[in-house]
Amino acid sequence: MNLLARLAFIAVVALHLTTTTAQAQHASYARVRVSGGPVLEYPSHWKIADEATVQNRVHGGQATADAAGVDMSGFQKRNRVIVESQPFPSTAQVRASIVTPQEYTQEDLRAATPSDLQALKTDFEATFRKLSASGAIKLHKMGQPRIEKIAGKLALVIPYTRFTETDPVLWQVEQIKIPFEDRLLSMTISYRTSDTSTMQSIVERVKRTLTF
Repeated sequence: MNLLARLAFIAVVALHLTTTTAQAQHASYARVRVSGGPVLEYPSHWKIADEATVQNRVHGGQATADAAGVDMSGFQKRNRVIVESQPFPSTAQVRASIVTPQEYTQEDLRAATPSDLQALKTDFEATFRKLSASGAIKLHKMGQPRIEKIAGKLALVIPYTRFTETDPVLWQVEQIKIPFEDRLLSMTISYRTSDTSTMQSIVERVKRTLTF
């Protein structure tokens, strides 16, 4: 199985994620359903981005990929949701979308080897740096991709830190890819590294309460 070939591209361009809401209060957390996908929980004082904000980021991501010569036509991302911490400017964010066609399956993740994940890390970093040359988001350091269980399903988790060309503050990012049925959930959780102690419990809550 060539896990690398199917994962690296879609993982990198997942920096840009639309909004469809279903609200239900849950103590200090609220819920939003990604249409065609799972329900996720987020801190209730955070805000779901409006359609204009989502589309601005989608078009920004497309422009960056075009400038870098990266073809994004192979996969379609739909039903995008962006949830941001408050007050503005946000210091944490959860993005989620549904990707079709499904580029790999639960069986593919189960069969992934350490060498597959190491090759993915190498290729992801190379592609990210290529995109960085044409965009504002810059890769600081890659973590080691891993397979873990989330919501009873195997998930590919790609960690890294990044910054922007206008702001040197480091952000910790986890890209999470979960194949289900005939599609894939692509979710990104990001926050300032200076807020790690506060955010760790929120990150675990978001992952633990994900419901398909």
